[in-house]
Amino acid sequence: MKKFFLLFTAFSLNFVTYSQCDIPATFSGNTGANMTVMLTPDFISSLTITDADAYVVATTDDGMVVGSQPVSGVPQTSLAVWGDDSSTPETDGALTGESINLSLVDGLNLYFLTPPSPISYVTSGMSVQMGTANPELCGGGDSDGDCTFPEFFSGNTGNNMTVMLTPGVFSGLNIVNEDAYISAISDGMLVGSVSVFGISQTALSVWGDDSSTGAVDGASIGSEVILQLVDGSSLYTLTTSPEPITYIVNGTQVIMSASASLSCGVTEILGCTDISADNFNADATTDDGSCIITGCMDASADNFNPSANSEGDCDYSGCTNPSACNYDVIHNVEDGSCFYADSGYDCNGVCLADADSDGVCDAFEVLGCTDSNGCNYNPDATDSGFCSYPLQSYLDCSGECINDDDGDGICNELESEGCTDQTAFNYNPAATDDDGSCIAVALGCMDSSADNYDSSANTDNGLCQYLGCTDESAFNYDPNANVNDGSCIDVVLGCMDASALNYNADANTDDGSCVGVVSGCTDAGAINYNSNANVDDGSCIMPAAGFEIVNSNTGNNALIYIDVNAFPFNAGDNLGAFFIDENGEDQCAGVLSWNPSGGNLIVVHGDDPNTAAIDGAHGEVIWKTNIDGQAVVLFASYGSYGAENILGNNQYAPNAAYLISGFTIAIEGCMDPGYMEYSANANVEDGSCSMLFSEAYANALNDILLLNTEIDDLEDDLFNAESSLGSQIFELQGQLADTISHFNSELNALNTYWQDLYNLDMYNLEDSMQSVIDQMQAAWDAQVAGLENDLAVLNQGLLDSIASYEEQLSDMQAAWDADALDYQGQLSDLQATLDATVADYQDQLSNLVDNHADAVSELNGQIDALQAEYDAYVISTDATIADMQAAWDAEVASLQAAWDAQVAQLNADADAAAAAASLLLSNTILSYENSLDSLEFSYENEISGINSAHNAQLEEIAYLDSQEDAAYQATIDGLNSDIVGLNSDIVD
Repeated sequence: MKKFFLLFTAFSLNFVTYSQCDIPATFSGNTGANMTVMLTPDFISSLTITDADAYVVATTDDGMVVGSQPVSGVPQTSLAVWGDDSSTPETDGALTGESINLSLVDGLNLYFLTPPSPISYVTSGMSVQMGTANPELCGGGDSDGDCTFPEFFSGNTGNNMTVMLTPGVFSGLNIVNEDAYISAISDGMLVGSVSVFGISQTALSVWGDDSSTGAVDGASIGSEVILQLVDGSSLYTLTTSPEPITYIVNGTQVIMSASASLSCGVTEILGCTDISADNFNADATTDDGSCIITGCMDASADNFNPSANSEGDCDYSGCTNPSACNYDVIHNVEDGSCFYADSGYDCNGVCLADADSDGVCDAFEVLGCTDSNGCNYNPDATDSGFCSYPLQSYLDCSGECINDDDGDGICNELESEGCTDQTAFNYNPAATDDDGSCIAVALGCMDSSADNYDSSANTDNGLCQYLGCTDESAFNYDPNANVNDGSCIDVVLGCMDASALNYNADANTDDGSCVGVVSGCTDAGAINYNSNANVDDGSCIMPAAGFEIVNSNTGNNALIYIDVNAFPFNAGDNLGAFFIDENGEDQCAGVLSWNPSGGNLIVVHGDDPNTAAIDGAHGEVIWKTNIDGQAVVLFASYGSYGAENILGNNQYAPNAAYLISGFTIAIEGCMDPGYMEYSANANVEDGSCSMLFSEAYANALNDILLLNTEIDDLEDDLFNAESSLGSQIFELQGQLADTISHFNSELNALNTYWQDLYNLDMYNLEDSMQSVIDQMQAAWDAQVAGLENDLAVLNQGLLDSIASYEEQLSDMQAAWDADALDYQGQLSDLQATLDATVADYQDQLSNLVDNHADAVSELNGQIDALQAEYDAYVISTDATIADMQAAWDAEVASLQAAWDAQVAQLNADADAAAAAASLLLSNTILSYENSLDSLEFSYENEISGINSAHNAQLEEIAYLDSQEDAAYQATIDGLNSDIVGLNSDIVD
């Protein structure tokens, strides 16, 4: 039964020295002043407690014990820290502001605790430790001093009891020394020993006192027996379950489990002690040969590690680029030694492509004109290409005249006559020789839209006149007029919008004064009153009952904007801002009707300071709305508003502009967390706080004192009953332990057999399959490496060919552009010559038309002939251009076809290689899957047989176990019946 502890004992400064750590005794005394340290469940659960009498002790930095509290078996507790008694001269407690340290005494172990919150002594203060304590064992559990070990017991006192140590005991112990043994100690005397290395269960004989001799040479009846484990140089104290072990002559006690705490010595930890190993264990004290050193085990590698015993990655320096001539698949560390084939050649200096077998690689072929008579003759060309020639027979390749008798830079074939006087009206800039046909200039206004137009003029004199209004301030000002004709009209300003309130029908110029019609509610008493409206549209909404504004003319107000998502209002819901008047009654200072589309603004009218009555908002604003016909108080949350990011609050401020971002429904309750009635959901204080936690705690302490008294009485009665039943229970526990031990032994042996058989089968399967997998992986890696190398070579050749073709195409494009520009120049010159000739013949025709019809006919014939010659030349030129374009297209098509063919071949080779590799991989995987399916089917058959046999044996064991359980249950039922009778007798 759990017991509630409340310790108020006398003050003490006693310490117990053990394993070089001073263990403070419990505190006793009362100095008249203290503080409370609350130890929460998180704090208590972080302590490793094994002793029933464990306690937490409080000390000052000087080592003075100023408080202690038992902590075994409690979920939480409080520790009283006692202060100095100022009425006495000596210091007998903590001083104000002094730091308080906490420690845990657990049997013979001392743990230093780290308080989650630092503790400074304050009389009547409280410190709540909400976190974990992080216990640190004094001395780290080790002791380099001498240990006093109990001897191995030998002898026979004539009477004893048997302590059964079950497998549950040994599963909790880590025994490493071959000479390890467990000793039994009673009242400081060695009363039994048993060797325990390498076993899973045993029995320990505890020898009692020989009553036939005067000396005490064994355990006394009813005395407590303590077990100690000696394991090499370490001594452990065992905590058993059940406990305690009480000596009974010829009795039997079954120990189901045990835990060990180091009392003295150093624990031996096996592991790898080589700091360079992968599995180095810094805590190990003895090397067990398990070190694993991963590294390269190939002596030919750059990073060969002679100490390695586990295969790791090896480094091989060399060329790692598959496109290099000296690439080797084994190399995985680039050393800069790669060298490559020259562009267009393979690693042996042979052309990658030479379609015409002329000894020049296709990538280095030069396409150009090989005719020495051509204007673009290229002596470096290896393949014949396009040649260009002079455009006309009278021009050389530079476009200069071959024949120019008068040396004026115009070829004889292109000379033309006409007016060459630049001051003449009919000056012909195309004429090269003057023919006396110039006509004098006649000045005048040549604009037919002008008022002084002159039809006889052939040259405009810039004096045209345009009549109109030239006054820039007039309404009909004409910016094109340069002579005022008296037609100006004055400007009349006004509103010209017929839909405006102030429309002016006489205005001819809008002055921006139009006033638009604004429809809305013009009733100042309505919720939706619009001060900007000038036409009432009948939309006024009057406030609902209870939301009437008490006074809207107080001389000050505040504008508060409501976010559309502030609260799930319905359309038309009233939201009112209320205040408390001088009579203590709610009054409305502002109201709005909710618009779900937004734009919700409420004007809150403030108190008029010039009147004695409270007739407007002041202090805290109370927000109300109606939900299901009931008035509901809301709490407002304010957000930042305006360019200044003003953050409002619920206190009314005249002329303020705030933004409410949200509303919550008010919940009344106690809001002080120091009271028992505290409600975390409340947001309105209702005065319900009544009892402090400290008062409740004091009341609980008084209740605990009363409960402890009752528990002491009940425990006395229980002890008497348990003593009478103890021997019977011990005997039954021994029988049960024997049965469980026998069953566990058989079950462990059976599990070990099947586990070993399973592990052997899996090892054989994995070993046989690994060699197949390794062979497949090696073949696949070699195939992939070869394909990658072939692809790299093909890719390099493809890139070189592309570069060559692009260079040739660029040269051909440049040549074509130059030729096209040359042809365009020639055509332009021909057009100019034609225009000059036509103009010349037209002039001659004009002079001769009235004198001789035959001459006109002859001239027309010449014009027709010249036109025909020009047309023929144009046709010839177009044909030449078409031929050049066809040759260009054919050359481009040829290059594109060669390029496409090479790309197609490369793609076909790559696809074939990939298909071959994919087929090989698919066949290999299929073969492996078939083999694996066969092995899996065989293995499943073996497992099925094993499981059948195993299940049959388990069913047999389960049947025997059920028989034993039935017999055991019958015995237990008899004992329970005896207990009922015994309890009945006790009651009587």
